[in-house]
Amino acid sequence: MGVANIRAHMEQHAAEAEALARRRLELSAQASRLRNQLDYEQRRDARAAVKAARAEAKRLAGELAKLDKEAAAADAAAAQLSAELAAEVWRRLCSTVSLSARSLL
Repeated sequence: MGVANIRAHMEQHAAEAEALARRRLELSAQASRLRNQLDYEQRRDARAAVKAARAEAKRLAGELAKLDKEAAAADAAAAQLSAELAAEVWRRLCSTVSLSARSLL
């Protein structure tokens, strides 16, 4: 066994077991610190992602409002053009009818 007697062997074994227990405790504490650090970083990253998403949503809402105004202006312009076109068609129709009526007389 490489030891002088059983007592020396038992003391050596106990010392090794104690050192192993201390090392396990150190590693457990380190793992716990790393888990806590990871949780913190993930929460921090999540907050940054939420903040960025909110900013993007606000930007898009502003852009949507701008596009809504542009669409309303385009609808108004289309309605105006439609009214002008209808008036022009009516004017030409009346002119054509008037010319036709004159030629009959």
